[in-house]
Amino acid sequence: MDQDSVIVPITTAASHAVQGYQYWEIENPPGNANAIFVNLVTTATTTGTQSTEVLPGSKYYAFVNQIDNPNGVSLIAATGATTVIRRRETFRTRLGYTLAVVGGSIAAVVGGSLWRLVSGSTTAIQPKGAVTQARADTYRNKTAGTGLGIYTDAAATGIALRPGTAPTVTASETRFFSDDGSDYIRLLNGNIVYVTNNIARGGVTDSGLNGNNASPLLMYNGNGADLRHTLSPTHRVLHTPVAGGDIDSVLDTIERPIDDGVVLAAGNSLVMVSSTTGRLALATTANVTQGVLGICVVGGTGNAGGTVFGRVGILGWFYGILADAAGVVGGQFVKPGTTTANQVESQTTPSLITFGRALITRANGVATELYLRGMG
Repeated sequence: MDQDSVIVPITTAASHAVQGYQYWEIENPPGNANAIFVNLVTTATTTGTQSTEVLPGSKYYAFVNQIDNPNGVSLIAATGATTVIRRRETFRTRLGYTLAVVGGSIAAVVGGSLWRLVSGSTTAIQPKGAVTQARADTYRNKTAGTGLGIYTDAAATGIALRPGTAPTVTASETRFFSDDGSDYIRLLNGNIVYVTNNIARGGVTDSGLNGNNASPLLMYNGNGADLRHTLSPTHRVLHTPVAGGDIDSVLDTIERPIDDGVVLAAGNSLVMVSSTTGRLALATTANVTQGVLGICVVGGTGNAGGTVFGRVGILGWFYGILADAAGVVGGQFVKPGTTTANQVESQTTPSLITFGRALITRANGVATELYLRGMG
């Protein structure tokens, strides 16, 4: 096969004669700036329907002969004279030429099944079917106005998105954005951050669960209709023990071992400190002069080893303790009941056995609201 260089003009197409039965290959080198056009039937033009465009970095080949191509091979450049590489092979027999044409046709069919033209693209061709390849910096859907779907066919690892094979610095992260871009989830090394309106609201780190920028933590009984607990920078623990209750409970609590054999019930046990063991004990009519520590919020039955702990609310607001036979009057000081020490009644002045104040008037056996202020 012989090879030479051909200068393709831009004003008037150049025709190159065919000699016998030949194979022609025209390469437009990748370093060229201009495309050229080839025509095997008539004069080549840059707009003619029978002229084939050969982009820089592409090759054009054809089988030609003097009978079918009496005008030779016509070449013209698009915008500037361009030097291309021409390769030719002349067949000595008609049989050899025919076999080459058949082989070339088969190769064209195979190549066409693997590649397809890209309309309006300077890349000219793209592979047919799925191909593993490095993508552009931004991956977008092919058709404008449609969504972008990423699917997996039951792979063991599902869909993995990560910035590199082993990201270790803060700058290596993955983000998932909302439609307006102001809400997103950041996945960093050792840190997951939840952002709304471009403000970090919370996250998970190696050291714990964080709440940020005065965002309250809300806990519901169900799907958000009945708020039960709130943690926020404005108060410590807000707890509504009964749906629709008159008041919430906001408490500071302590934990201590429960005295041996003593049973403390959460929400309805007045707790004192045993004068003999220093453990938690149940307030009774016989020992109320020692003073009430607070109200049990986590109970249990004590043992000799002191391994069962009770939690006592000592300061704050509490809802749920029952009024004793004498009832309570809103604003008065509360103390253990005279009839049932594990309930409450009120008096007008404080004393050593009062431990809070009634917030509302309640009759015998009705749950009341108290402000706890500690022992004495």
